Amino acid sequence: MKKSEDNKSKAFYDIESDKSKGIGLGNIAMGNSPVFTTNEKGEIEFEIEVPKAPEEPETKKTKKHRWFKRNKKEETEEAEEIEETEETEAEETEKIESSDLQDEENGDFFKTLKTIVRILLITIIIIAIILVVWGLTSPTFHIKSIKVNETINADREAIIEIASGDIGNNIFIANFGYLKTQMEKLPYVYKANISRNLPDELNIEIEERDELFAFSTDSGYLLIDQYAYVMAIASGDIYSIPTVQGVLQNEYKVGDTLGGTDATKYKNLKFFMEAAKSINFEYNVSNIDYSNTNNLKFDIADLGIKVSYGEIDKNAISDKLIFLNEILKTCADNGFRGELDSSAENYLENTIFKKEI
Repeated sequence: MKKSEDNKSKAFYDIESDKSKGIGLGNIAMGNSPVFTTNEKGEIEFEIEVPKAPEEPETKKTKKHRWFKRNKKEETEEAEEIEETEETEAEETEKIESSDLQDEENGDFFKTLKTIVRILLITIIIIAIILVVWGLTSPTFHIKSIKVNETINADREAIIEIASGDIGNNIFIANFGYLKTQMEKLPYVYKANISRNLPDELNIEIEERDELFAFSTDSGYLLIDQYAYVMAIASGDIYSIPTVQGVLQNEYKVGDTLGGTDATKYKNLKFFMEAAKSINFEYNVSNIDYSNTNNLKFDIADLGIKVSYGEIDKNAISDKLIFLNEILKTCADNGFRGELDSSAENYLENTIFKKEI
């Protein structure tokens, strides 16, 4: 707008023609005159107060209509809630029915599986019973032969004779415990291991006792094994194993085991022989005299030398045997025969050799 009074009519024209703003002469005609003001820029502004439409008084009909709309809305919402609840319940019911159906199907599956397993077990039991009856009654499993491993000293004929009592019997009911006990009573049998070679053969493996010493007695020699067990009584000369004097203070028979001081001396002698073997002692020990535990005596028959060894000290036995082995080598190289005394505690300095003249 221009800054002049002439603009009033223009203003009225503009107002009338400004339909987009919803403001026109109609407002002025209704008594709402515009209020003109001039802003800071010198431009004329106007304001027209547009009257509010008078509120229509609320009637019973209006109240009823509003009540009806509210109730209708509430009924609609309630119906929707009921519908949602019913849908939820239907879904839950469907899930439960589906779960029940699944459980029923699973139950049927496991029932079928249990039935199959039961039938299989019964079948297996029946087959097992048939096999057991057949195995115990069929002539196929009657013992017809006995096999014994090769032995050195154990009497194979005696072993076969013991086992032959079961010839013709069923191989599954043979009393292996009884056979084993009877075989192990034989002098040179340490252990008897019995097994079945199906369908009709007994297999016997014999672990023999080894002769270790021949202990001298008034009636001959007791042949003792590595377990201090008396295997046999022998008479005459013994050459295959060392003979021992001065050990036995008690009487023994075949099948007995040494005891008391006899067993202690036996253990010392066994330790001595094992130590000599471990250091590769080169000479055969024979004619052992262990009457005095402080002075073991023995012969090296191949060299014609008698040895007074002294006490068997387990802590120094290896060193002492190595020392003796070297001295005996010297005697052998020079052809010396005689007596070698290493019984002194300080044997390195006090060993004496008496040459036989």
